[in-house]
This record gives sequence, C-alpha cells and structure tokens, in this order.
Amino acid sequence: MVGTRTRPKLLKIWEQFQPVLWFKSGNREYMRTPQLPTEYLKYSGKQLEKLLWEVVQFYQANYPTHNYQGKIVRVKGKRFFIIRRGNIKTWKKAEDIPLYIDLETGDWYIPEWYVRRNTKLASHVVGYRISAIERIIRRHLGMPETIRTRTKPEKKEKPKKSVAVICPKCGHPGFLKKRKIIKKDKATGEPVEYEYWYVGHKKKYSWGWSTQWHYLGTDLPESIKKQLKGGIE
Repeated sequence: MVGTRTRPKLLKIWEQFQPVLWFKSGNREYMRTPQLPTEYLKYSGKQLEKLLWEVVQFYQANYPTHNYQGKIVRVKGKRFFIIRRGNIKTWKKAEDIPLYIDLETGDWYIPEWYVRRNTKLASHVVGYRISAIERIIRRHLGMPETIRTRTKPEKKEKPKKSVAVICPKCGHPGFLKKRKIIKKDKATGEPVEYEYWYVGHKKKYSWGWSTQWHYLGTDLPESIKKQLKGGIE
C-alpha cells in the first residue's frame, strides 16, 4: 500500500484567521491588525512567484542561520508558494510557522494547527512577512525602503569628576562645583549666562546623608586656584 501525503488544513488569513498584534506605548496598550500593502494586489502568477522568491532571498541574505526556504506545492489542485524556516519536509517539528500564498489569487493561508497551538506567534509571523513583502515592493517601485532600526542614543558626555579641595570658608575638605544660571539682562532683556562656584561637604545626619554648600562667588578664590593648578577651565 502506497502512503499518501496529507496536507494541513489551511485557514485563510483575514477571513478565517484575523492576525492581531499588541504593543505598549507608555502605560497604554494598543492593538494593530497587519495588512498587505495595496501595491501587492497587482502581482499575480509569475510576477507574484518572482516577488516571493525575492522575499525568500532577502531572508536568506539577512538571516543566514535561520535556514529560510521557499517551495511551490499543490493543494487541492491549486499552486501555493510556501515561505518558512527550517526543514519543509518536517514542517510539524520546525520552529517557525509556514505561510501558504495562492499564486493565482495572492491570498494568504496559514495551517490551522499552528494557530491553535500559538495564536500570538502566528500573528507575529504574519506581520513579519508583511513587512518583508512591503520592503521588496517598495524596492520594485523605486521607493525608499522604510527600514525600522533601533538607533543607538547619542553618547552623553560624562560629567567631570568632582575635584577635592580645601574649602576657604570652613577649612574642611570638600568638592568643587560650578553652576550655570541664565538670567535676563535688565538693560537689554537678552539672556545672559552666569557662573557660580560652590564647595560641597557631605554630612551624615540621623535621618541620612546631605550636602552642605559654601558659596564662593562668580570668581574662584586664589587659594582654590593654587590648589587646582590650572586643572579647571
């Protein structure tokens, strides 16, 4: 007896299965349903097949360790293009979820078994494939690609370390601190930046630590300048 290979039961995406993505912004949670770009509708037949192969090649180039594959199969007389990770022959054991695209109509399908197992992951995979389709289509149309990348925040300059000095006010060791204040000039009305110098002393009280500040003025005293030896601008 010759065994026959059974195909999984497929659900039509956006009709029988509605993918939903949840994301948070601050304290609020939002819901989004991924949708195919309108330009996708004009692709069919060989054009659609070529587009899907480019999507697979895009994944293979950017994620070589994920083993992305594409394959054309027949399900109930229809030609489908499968995009998936891992080994297609053992699709039940693969880590990712396969997507079936009808090459005649362009409709998307997903195996029901994967949706029942992990609906959230199935929605995520659909949204992920849509982003790749959109990127390839924009490339075909000569439009700039909308690549969402995490930009590293600009490195902030590290504040200068506190300089230990002997306070001319009390004669105890402390650390030098410069504060800048912007005030409006009474004559011109324009903002003017003023600099003030302080010496801080860390003190411990019964309720915790605090800093006691001694005001030095807009100019550093000569005793402080001698201690710094030109180390402060």
